[in-house]
Amino acid sequence: MRIIDAPPPARASATSTSARDREIVTSTSARARFNRVATPFHGGDSSESEVESDFDESDASDDDRDDFEGSDGARSGANYVSVSGAGEGRQCVVVGSDGVARGVWRSVLFSEGDDTNDVSVDEAFERVLRSKDKPWVVVLARGGMFAASAFDLSKIGAEGAAPRESAIRHATARRYVVRAKAGGRQVSKDGGGKNIKSAGSSMRRANEQALEADMRQTFTSWRDVVESASLIFVSVSKVDARTIFNDKNPMLDRNDPRVRRVPFMTGRPTFNETCRVVGRLATLNLNVVEEPKHPTPEVDDDLASLADTKFVITARPVGTPAVPEPILEPEIVVPEPELHAAARTGDAARVYSMIVDESANPTETFKGKVAYNVSKDKETRDAFRRAMAKLPEAWDWIHGAAVPSALTDELEAKQAAKEAEYEAARKAKEKERKKTQKERKKKESASAALLAKTAPPEPSAIGEKKSATLLDAADREARERREQMQNDDSRKRRARASARSVGQTFATRLRLAVGRLAVSVKHNAGTMARGAVLGAALAVVLQSRAEKRRS
Repeated sequence: MRIIDAPPPARASATSTSARDREIVTSTSARARFNRVATPFHGGDSSESEVESDFDESDASDDDRDDFEGSDGARSGANYVSVSGAGEGRQCVVVGSDGVARGVWRSVLFSEGDDTNDVSVDEAFERVLRSKDKPWVVVLARGGMFAASAFDLSKIGAEGAAPRESAIRHATARRYVVRAKAGGRQVSKDGGGKNIKSAGSSMRRANEQALEADMRQTFTSWRDVVESASLIFVSVSKVDARTIFNDKNPMLDRNDPRVRRVPFMTGRPTFNETCRVVGRLATLNLNVVEEPKHPTPEVDDDLASLADTKFVITARPVGTPAVPEPILEPEIVVPEPELHAAARTGDAARVYSMIVDESANPTETFKGKVAYNVSKDKETRDAFRRAMAKLPEAWDWIHGAAVPSALTDELEAKQAAKEAEYEAARKAKEKERKKTQKERKKKESASAALLAKTAPPEPSAIGEKKSATLLDAADREARERREQMQNDDSRKRRARASARSVGQTFATRLRLAVGRLAVSVKHNAGTMARGAVLGAALAVVLQSRAEKRRS
């Protein structure tokens, strides 16, 4: 059995396969020909009529990753030989007797702890097939979003798509934990030593706890599904990895051999994204290669049981020679097309000449992109549009070459007129602005001159001295007036206090006199009337004196 690893093939165009591509797919020449075909694991129809595009933008790297996501090809301990065709070392490729190399994601076959020198690929295949009735679990978490789904592999279609009905269980959660505009998780900011106290930060901290509670509740309620799952694929950020694989109370065991990383870039954690991920993991890569010029050996009976997986594995006879035969597979290095190079460097004249005069193919792809998509600037893109206007029927411009519309002479004239009109309006507006600014400055100058004329003359030294003398005299007079008023107020207050004291003394004396008269009345009734009259008269006299003093 021959196992090889390989980088990804060129990205397929989004349009239908061209005649040249169809020739490559069906060719069995000495050079290796590769084409990706969706073939699910569970042994469905192996029809090769439906071709899907290779390695979209989700294969790019992501900075917000932890140890349980991304490519694991570089970390694997297998001693594989590189050859063009599958997954940048992220796939294991088995070449069968029919000359077809089928690639499987390495994370599906091996865990991080597997020693690939001890565990053969056919054993890994058998292990996966024995557990094909058990569900696969996909866990995605990033940026406050969480999605987890458990899938029944038998319900995945033959084209490799995972319908929503194939999910046994699924759960999603979303919380506001990322700082608006500034970016970054609040827990990461808190870990940096900053103690931010605001309404937004408090809300994000509460949402971090709520998100962890949602994730923990999901794994707790899914305990039976997680325990029965054959594989668990995880793609989470570093912050969420610390939550899921917490040493004190982990939701998943980091050392569990079933826990595997997702070997490619994933999108936003949603239920649809988990369906896409599991569908891609359950998809095989089909590659057509040249069969060696020697008789096909017999296939062991124990390997024949793998036939329901659509794999045809060539087994070597017992007794491998001491020196293994070297595998000499030439790598196919595809040079950059000249049209792509001209578009990338911004040579608009060369682009137009190649398409119109030399019949260069604008629908040809290189590294998954057509020449129009790698154009350096607008002038280069306009060259493609002019060529489209010149040769409208020569190529599939819109779908194949990704050129949006033709740039005819009439359209260029309209654009030039529109730009001229815009430029004229801009100049008129600028002229009006300068005129307004000039008038405003003129008015400001006139106002300043008028103020200078109407301003009072500056005082001389003698005038300043006289003014100071007058001010001192006025201040002295005002100060004397204030002192006199204060003295008058003090004198009036003393007079009022004295009057109150005299009145109180008079009242006391009056009460004593009345008391004496009352005592004398008891002893001399005859003198009581006279005493009363005298007392009344005395009271009247004293009252009149007191009033005079008050006045």
